[in-house]
Amino acid sequence: KLTNKTLTVALSTLYGAAVMNSTFCMAIFAGLVYFRDLEWNYSAEVVIIVIVMYVLGGIGIFAKDGIFTVTDAAIALFMLPFSLVFVYVCQNYLGMP
Repeated sequence: KLTNKTLTVALSTLYGAAVMNSTFCMAIFAGLVYFRDLEWNYSAEVVIIVIVMYVLGGIGIFAKDGIFTVTDAAIALFMLPFSLVFVYVCQNYLGMP
């Protein structure tokens, strides 16, 4: 049964899983770079991952009455194209590795 409550629970679960997955993968990646003494060439990607995590986390924290709106979903969907453009601009115009 599709209600505001069930949809909100589903979106909350997806937001939580995305943030936990990003954080966990970032920790593993940082550990590999540190312990294997690898060269760090991923500044633009890391910056955008942190930005996306904060934006999605902010949406989750400030959702009114714990209910996500269509605007929240649109912002979340916009994060992928924004991320791609941000990484492209950082690497090609700002000189970030």
